[in-house]
Amino acid sequence: PPEADEPYTLVNQLLAGNFAVMEGLPREEALVFFRDVTTFRTLLAVLVGQTATMAPLLPRVVAELVGPLELLEFGGHFALLGLYTLLHSAAEAGGSRGGGSCGGCGGSCGGSAATAGGAASR
Repeated sequence: PPEADEPYTLVNQLLAGNFAVMEGLPREEALVFFRDVTTFRTLLAVLVGQTATMAPLLPRVVAELVGPLELLEFGGHFALLGLYTLLHSAAEAGGSRGGGSCGGCGGSCGGSAATAGGAASR
């Protein structure tokens, strides 16, 4: 039945929107995102871009694919990634690791190295 295909259609629409937003990002940020490593800045850009371009689809996503509790949990993780980014940037600005770089990523994290699962990349 056609109803069985609806979740797949919704997922395909989300992915198409995601790639459309990512197309507008700087190449370096998009490549980091595709390596299952995200930065707060890149994830924020994708979320804002998709919200701006696909706002009518979002209530359906929450209702059919995600759910309010999962969205709340993600919001917590997103806030913690933002806090980590802020603290990492402050530590680098203060030179807390002798030379102003944390050394864990060689500076490639842009101040917010974290895997998609939320763990630090070190």
